[in-house]
Amino acid sequence: MKIVDVKCYVLRIPGKVFKRRKGLPDQPKEKEALLLRLITDEERGGERLEGFCVWDRNGRVMSAVVDRHIRPLLLDQDPLNYTRIWYSLWNMERVEYFPKYVIGVVDMALWDLAGKIFTLPVYRLAGGYRSEIPAYASTITFEHVDDYRPIVDLSLEKGYRAIKLHGPGTPEADLEICRKVREWAGKTFPLMFDATGSYTYEEALPVGRELERLGYLWYEEPLRDSHHYLLEKLAGKLDIPLLVAESTDESFYDTDNQILSNTGMMIHGDPFLKAGITGVIKQATVCEAFGMNYQVHHSENYGLHAACAIKNTLYYEQIVPEDILHFEIEKQQVQVSPTGTMLCPEKPGFGVELNWEKVEEYAEEL
Repeated sequence: MKIVDVKCYVLRIPGKVFKRRKGLPDQPKEKEALLLRLITDEERGGERLEGFCVWDRNGRVMSAVVDRHIRPLLLDQDPLNYTRIWYSLWNMERVEYFPKYVIGVVDMALWDLAGKIFTLPVYRLAGGYRSEIPAYASTITFEHVDDYRPIVDLSLEKGYRAIKLHGPGTPEADLEICRKVREWAGKTFPLMFDATGSYTYEEALPVGRELERLGYLWYEEPLRDSHHYLLEKLAGKLDIPLLVAESTDESFYDTDNQILSNTGMMIHGDPFLKAGITGVIKQATVCEAFGMNYQVHHSENYGLHAACAIKNTLYYEQIVPEDILHFEIEKQQVQVSPTGTMLCPEKPGFGVELNWEKVEEYAEEL
């Protein structure tokens, strides 16, 4: 079997504004997404076997990299050699300096194709530790503390096992929200807080101490992930676990640096940002060797398969409201079960089905 065609589409997809903290731009209402298709020379059911992946931003950048570098590399390759292809992409990036999320998109298209070749879901191909996982609701940022109440109540009603908050980005406003949500959710309900790298060390320390008093489960990205020295200093003064390394750029190759620098007790990863399912599995394995948990960042079906493939992760992250990041071009969206878990799709590959009429409507060029 060989890859005989690599198709790339830039999609202008209407959606909803994703609010972020003060100092960060909101995700725009119209998303410049990318659809990557890898088509083989084999047929099944009268159609060519193919794998694909959808990434929700920087479609034009991705398309240019695919045209110049990715397509020439992949044509005539055996798609089941995805580990060898992964290393080829990693080495190519060293001299071409394209964004590392390109590797993630290509890798996941290859895993999607492998799942369809073997008629298995990706999570089973990648390890199959479980078929469902506890889910937590991860809020967007709201302007006022009372704006959080409806989404907290709805998340509790739907059965989510935990809730993570994203605040406006100042210690005073963030802690007001954290105190109120603790009051609304009850004394023992698992809560987490994500500062998205908004604080100085002097701000992060008292926030962490208050989160400890409030019984929060973890404290995410209090400082930018590159501040190893200050993160080690902060972690040494707090008992609450720090969740770090979401935004680092070296996939699993940076994981040992984070662990040996004592920047936190939990590592954060994402199949797009950490170079695909291949990168996430490698990163989670390094963490497991140190007895550490590895949390998978929200990324719809792709992140759910990654989380179900590995052992050392606690939850699947679901952004709420649930439709805020969902694409119209995808026919279905994973939903939390009445028991607060996410069931991994059992269809071959990632189980993502595309609405091709919407793809044609939103594509800049077909």
